Amino acid sequence: MNKRQHDNKFTRYRLMTAENEMKPVFVSATAFEASGSAAGLFEAIKKTMMEEMKVQFDKCIGVTTDGIRANTGRRNGLWELIDTELDRKILKFWFSAHRSD
Repeated sequence: MNKRQHDNKFTRYRLMTAENEMKPVFVSATAFEASGSAAGLFEAIKKTMMEEMKVQFDKCIGVTTDGIRANTGRRNGLWELIDTELDRKILKFWFSAHRSD
């Protein structure tokens, strides 16, 4: 929770630069904006990346998240929504510190 009592969702993306180098990008989206669903989270993260961070979303080659179903769901999870939006598969990682539960 942040100081306004909003739950933040954090994800780490890997982007391909014009020089063909991988660049890590850390993105935070407030769950309030994301409405708690994978679709809402996807839109909030995409908006944050494109409008606030000025990052081209289509350069995404990988994502790291925790393992909640909103992220990893096979049909409607964040990972699948990104694959569908980009019309290709990306690398997906489940943050290791969250695998202990």
